[in-house]
Amino acid sequence: MWDELNQSELVQLAKVVNPYVHRGISRDVLVELLEGTVELSLPPKGVDSARGDLYQVVDRYWAQVKSLVTCPLKTRNPRACFSCTDIQVAECSVLNQKLIERVKEEEDG
Repeated sequence: MWDELNQSELVQLAKVVNPYVHRGISRDVLVELLEGTVELSLPPKGVDSARGDLYQVVDRYWAQVKSLVTCPLKTRNPRACFSCTDIQVAECSVLNQKLIERVKEEEDG
């Protein structure tokens, strides 16, 4: 069954099991992860904190932004940004930096 999938497809499926999976993990380990025969403890990538920040912004300002959101965050799922590539998340984070900072300030103060 797994033989029909390429490395990228395996990585995308494995991200459902562990969102920190990356393309550098061997095919054999990805298959074992998908079959549940191995458990991986992988550290989060730096961009993953941006994913959480973006979710917080959309969640906090949903009434104002719901008609503008066209990406997976329109589902308001906290894990929505994990379906986006790292570069997409980085760009979105840069474009929305002021809103992210405002939300963080509100939380701190």
